Amino acid sequence: MRPAIGLFTVLIALMLPQPAAAHLVGEEFGDFYAGVLHLTLAIEQVVALLVLGLVAAMQPRETARWMLLALPLGLIAGICTTLVVAPPASMDPAVAASLFIPGIIGVAAFRLRIFGVVLLALAVGGVLGFANGLSADEVPVDWLLYASGVIVAGTSIGTWLISLATVVNGLRSWTPLAERVLCSWFAAAGAIFFAFSVTAPVL
Repeated sequence: MRPAIGLFTVLIALMLPQPAAAHLVGEEFGDFYAGVLHLTLAIEQVVALLVLGLVAAMQPRETARWMLLALPLGLIAGICTTLVVAPPASMDPAVAASLFIPGIIGVAAFRLRIFGVVLLALAVGGVLGFANGLSADEVPVDWLLYASGVIVAGTSIGTWLISLATVVNGLRSWTPLAERVLCSWFAAAGAIFFAFSVTAPVL
């Protein structure tokens, strides 16, 4: 009984409200970790990388591996673009599109050429990089450290998910079907997210 009481006490303590800081203050690499966390904790962005990995799993390996090069280049281009382009009213429609467009490609199990794979990874990386780069204007941070954190996080998560999906794809005969089902869910979620993001009133 005592372990259960202890676990319950810990859970209650974790749920108590605590002051939160958006960035680590007073640490040499605080803004780097802020960039890492900003992408990592955005569930829709991590899911976009997951869908990209599922699409990669449906391609021949010699084609899919080009995503590993194109994704970080897209992240770099996207986050650097925030320095020269005026921020849009909202990035939600673009992030939603980075969910449902790859999702539709995954549902249909399209075989892409190298150009298509590179273009898709560049587009998703660019959208995520741009979306995260805009936050550097909202809070005073060291831009270079913050951008480095976003790029490292996006590249690491994307590489891991693409590699994992590619390996898992050949383990069972039903795995490709399961991946297409997942893509259908994410495509539907992205379409709903897109619809809400373009129709919701700006407050």
